[in-house]
Amino acid sequence: MATIPPDTVVLPLDMSELTFPPRGHGVFSIAVHPAALRSRSNLLTQVIEVNEDELLWAGAIDESMVRPNQGSFFESRAFLAKHLLCGPALWAVITPGDLLRPPVSRRTTIYRGRRPWIVIGETRSSLLAAPLNSGSRESLYQTTVFRSELPSGTKHPDDSKLELNHLWSFPRSVYSIGLLATDAHARLTDKIRQYYPSPP
Repeated sequence: MATIPPDTVVLPLDMSELTFPPRGHGVFSIAVHPAALRSRSNLLTQVIEVNEDELLWAGAIDESMVRPNQGSFFESRAFLAKHLLCGPALWAVITPGDLLRPPVSRRTTIYRGRRPWIVIGETRSSLLAAPLNSGSRESLYQTTVFRSELPSGTKHPDDSKLELNHLWSFPRSVYSIGLLATDAHARLTDKIRQYYPSPP
């Protein structure tokens, strides 16, 4: 279970096994929702890498891959929110494939292979996307995406939940299936803003 509080500056340990690792040029901070702490069912925490005013990387990684360091980064979640719901690739449905290959020793993520993801923001150099997951019950960090709202060619037969607590950076070259239907945009925007409040 994740225990490191939001805004804690952390020191990344070995992330070399990630296929799309952070650059390692900035400050790493915890941007997890406080409600996710001490959850027995969730081993992951949301980490961001920041260099001054630039978001370099985001990943929902196993907490064992970082350790607390000195200092704090104020309003990590609000900083992340500044990079959401923007950019020309917004609402693209992508399939990252093996870009989230889990290391042998850690369960960094269960979302990989052909599972579709939805781009919900951008940085200067990468896309920010959240995965779709099966399930019938919405939670604090999920919102429903209906199968009819996904582009044709998406290999996901059922209605899904967009998992906002597992936000990852991806290279701009990642494969895009198409765009999410416009009917879903307002509903998802409201949920994203609830989960990642805009900075004041």
